[in-house]
Amino acid sequence: MIYFPDKNIAIITPPHTASGNLHKTLCLADYGGQWVVGPCLYTGNINHHYCKIPTGWKHEGCKIVVVVRNPYDRLIGLYKHYEWWLKKNEIENIKTFSQYVLKRPNSWIDNKTITDFLSDNGVEEYTTIRYESIVDDLNQLISAKVDLLPRYHKPNVISEWYCQDEIINEVNSGWANKDCENFGYRVLKCSSV
Repeated sequence: MIYFPDKNIAIITPPHTASGNLHKTLCLADYGGQWVVGPCLYTGNINHHYCKIPTGWKHEGCKIVVVVRNPYDRLIGLYKHYEWWLKKNEIENIKTFSQYVLKRPNSWIDNKTITDFLSDNGVEEYTTIRYESIVDDLNQLISAKVDLLPRYHKPNVISEWYCQDEIINEVNSGWANKDCENFGYRVLKCSSV
């Protein structure tokens, strides 16, 4: 989470919403954000995805903002991160995207939608900014020109990854529907429908 004490704004950054880049950029003196870490609800590990809002911030009317991302694009990003992690650790069990979708690793990051993440952590009142328009949304939110590295927020070409009905059905039922409904993204349809 990133907190701007002078603006009374907290930005919650679920995994694969440019969270690392946002923290590295917005927590520089130029922007005035504070890097907030805490125990992960799922593992107990300390990380920047922490999103428990202190009572004092609530009483002071802190504006809570969540970065959301197209769930189909986010799942591709999670797969690429998983693939990178396997290579980094010299593990040769690299799955195709289809295999990853049908049998994801037993990790909360690979299995929790943004909707699940917020609900599980008790985050109920918030506004959103979109990964797809992150720079413009941040410029408006914090009234400053934000420069992020382009490689952290370039969307994938969804149609190149979701070309099998079985995969679309699996992702829709177990992943995308909640975030599409809650954050206004379009649900992918199967070719046979």
